[in-house]
Amino acid sequence: MAIHAEFQGALGVVLNKPTPNSLITMLKEKIDIPVTVTVVSDKEDFKGRF
Repeated sequence: MAIHAEFQGALGVVLNKPTPNSLITMLKEKIDIPVTVTVVSDKEDFKGRF
């Protein structure tokens, strides 16, 4: 998981589009490295991803 990646020296985490907003929120609260999510459509709920 991303928390282990941070401990191993990762500079960021990239998540694929199917990742639910709730998981993105949880990761942002737990880790101190950037979280990036791929975009598949311009109709995506971008505000819900932040």
